[in-house]
Amino acid sequence: MRSDAKAEDVAPCHCTSAPKETTILLGEDGTQVSSHPQLKDALFPMLFAVFLFVTCIAMTVPVRPRLILDAAGKDAALASYFTGFVDSIQAIITIFSSPLLGAVSDVVGRKPVLILTHLGELVGLFVVAQFPYSLWAQFPAYLLIALTNAYFTTANTVIADITTDPLISSRNYGWLGAAVGVAFLIGPALGGLTESTFYLASSFHVACIGIAFAALFVHFVLPETKPADSGAASATDVARALSEADVNPVPRVQRLFSHSKGLQWIALTLAISSLAQSGLNSILFLYAKVKLGWDTKETGFFLSLLGLALLVSQSVLAPLAVRTLGEVNTILIGYVLSAIHYFIYGAARSSAGMYLALLVGTFAFTSDPALKSLIARQVDKKDQGGLQGSVSALSAVVKPVSPLFAAGLFGYGSRIGLPGLPFYAIGVVASVAAVLMRIALWKPDLK
Repeated sequence: MRSDAKAEDVAPCHCTSAPKETTILLGEDGTQVSSHPQLKDALFPMLFAVFLFVTCIAMTVPVRPRLILDAAGKDAALASYFTGFVDSIQAIITIFSSPLLGAVSDVVGRKPVLILTHLGELVGLFVVAQFPYSLWAQFPAYLLIALTNAYFTTANTVIADITTDPLISSRNYGWLGAAVGVAFLIGPALGGLTESTFYLASSFHVACIGIAFAALFVHFVLPETKPADSGAASATDVARALSEADVNPVPRVQRLFSHSKGLQWIALTLAISSLAQSGLNSILFLYAKVKLGWDTKETGFFLSLLGLALLVSQSVLAPLAVRTLGEVNTILIGYVLSAIHYFIYGAARSSAGMYLALLVGTFAFTSDPALKSLIARQVDKKDQGGLQGSVSALSAVVKPVSPLFAAGLFGYGSRIGLPGLPFYAIGVVASVAAVLMRIALWKPDLK
């Protein structure tokens, strides 16, 4: 349903321009979707900006392990320790920077924070590209990226600003996820191809150009979606927002464990499985470079294939599995397959082993939508925001530990001739998570 209303000036005006038109969109349940004349025009510019930004970031992912390994003088153990330390520090910084910048966006607007994130990423990647053989130069660059990293928090806020209708909001978030998925299909392969065709760190330079264009696009094309207030934000307003921001994730995690016994067991399982997954992410491609000799082109192709596997598993295989096997069996089988695919990575002696692990992982990924659906049923609709915030906080608390855990094992395994050691350890952790998930799903208080 749509209604249009003309807003007449209530104060005397001697201007000759026509009165502004305010468009009010109503959702299917009669709730207001947009009361700002520009909000309805913000969705597709935001989606394109996300696609462009994520594509640029994804271009650098397959190249980063090689840059770090070269900067470490081909010392796999040192490269592993550096990667784990940087990833851990970045995760810790993001715990605080993301909510702080989110609070700032409520005061100064979404666009300034998005542009700040672009600039931080641009400067950080440019420094890495200019000093590809220096770990000392790369370290502060990655810290700068983490300090200004609030991109997805702000993008999600823009989507929330656009509409309050739950059906339209769900659709818009789905499009946002699709934009990220398509970007990760294109970006890694493009980055690997660029690197293999031109020179070391060329993909970082191309990414910097793309990010600069994305920042200009946000500045000139994306409408501001923050609700209008009485005036421009002052330094005092920003300082107040920073002081009042909720940056401590521990209380949110505690709230998650205050629910039913079944949900408590699921929360424990999520913490352990997050430890395994984040550990894999931090060393997988350094491992492929060291053990299998992968170049950036093959790494980029594998990452793009991983993006495709995620899209297929989430959109096609997951609904089919739930209809065929049921929700509980889909979750349990997914957790078991997840543990198996970690062991396959560790045992891989060729590229074929890596692709076999990815194939098994594709079916393991089907458990995620089913588990999210089960978790969402455990609380009332009015408590969904708090529940999802608690789950995110749990992941944030665990994430800094994972890279150190995996990198330490990889460094030690490389020195004793067993680089697959961290994957075996991660497989054991994932196996424990599968057992705990089975216990959790036995709890009678789960809905």
